[in-house]
Amino acid sequence: MDKSFVSSIHVNAGGTSIVNAIVAMAQGLNLNLIAEGVETDPQLEYLRILGCAEVQGCLFGKAESADKTRILLEYVGSGRAIRTMETA
Repeated sequence: MDKSFVSSIHVNAGGTSIVNAIVAMAQGLNLNLIAEGVETDPQLEYLRILGCAEVQGCLFGKAESADKTRILLEYVGSGRAIRTMETA
């Protein structure tokens, strides 16, 4: 689900209704839905209540390059805590 829909959660009734419909359609069709552009805790909580299990967005971290993401995944995969990782 595109960020433009996610950003309308709790902004207006029409936008929230569209989000409800998208999630319901995905669930009805047994599709894996990923909500993009989640930026606030209320957006995340609303999506969780609807049953949207996969989300991404700035709430969890800024977009990174492929190289930085690879390094991060290797770091986490080795069992080290992210908070101990030095930033470049």
